[in-house]
Amino acid sequence: QQDVTNETDCTETTTAGRFTRSFLSYYSKTSGNNNRTTCHPWLWYALVLAAIVIVILVLVIPKPHASALTFTTLEQALAAVVNPANVTTLDFTAQNINGTIPTMALCKFTQLKVLKLGDNYIRGTIPTELSTCLPNLNELFLGQNYFIGTVPTMLGLLSNLTTLRLNGNYLSGTIPSELGNLSQLQYLSLSDNWFTGNLPSTFTALTKLQVLRLSDNSLSGTIPTSFEQMTLTLQTVSLHGNDLLVGNTSFLCSGIRSNTIVDVSSTMHNLQCDCCTILDVNTFNYY
Repeated sequence: QQDVTNETDCTETTTAGRFTRSFLSYYSKTSGNNNRTTCHPWLWYALVLAAIVIVILVLVIPKPHASALTFTTLEQALAAVVNPANVTTLDFTAQNINGTIPTMALCKFTQLKVLKLGDNYIRGTIPTELSTCLPNLNELFLGQNYFIGTVPTMLGLLSNLTTLRLNGNYLSGTIPSELGNLSQLQYLSLSDNWFTGNLPSTFTALTKLQVLRLSDNSLSGTIPTSFEQMTLTLQTVSLHGNDLLVGNTSFLCSGIRSNTIVDVSSTMHNLQCDCCTILDVNTFNYY
């Protein structure tokens, strides 16, 4: 009996045969008395085309980030949290969140210890209620946003606070002396704002402070010599960009603790500091 012609022989030695026999069940037929299995060429082409399409879909289509948020405002993000009274950490850093801080929603997190909202588009003023409804806060990150107005004096009531970062906003006015009540504070960053006036003398009470960043504001006056008491713990003091500061600050880095790093800028002509570092502002990390 005559074999069927114009069909590809699907033996184990052919690529098409091995591929189709191993992975897919396909249409086949037996011809003649020799029971040879044959397959249609169009099926092989269809399989190759399907494989190419699958590879393209896998490689080209972007995959959603595992931690990506679907919220545009902080209020939406907070509303999605289950059992807010039991939450101790909220981290919404760099999530493109805008709007203002919803005080009522945030105050439901009564056990909160860490609040990270840095590097977003949050605007408005810093709520004064944070100090009363979140008394357990240890770390507060509000840097790199669009906050305006003054720093609430009530923040001085957060007695457990170890880190306060308000850098990179549009905060103005004087630095409140009440921040000197934060006896546990180790890191304070107020850089890159619009603060004016003198440095609070109450800062000398911050005996655990290790990092003090005040750069790129419009601070004026002299640095109190009582700040020398802080050099027992201070590791970094950033002052550059405050061209109105005057006096001699060498005591900060050559006093009780001689390895404190103090940075200034070359435009601070009225500030004397033989041991200070003249900083390249283009490479400075404001955090």
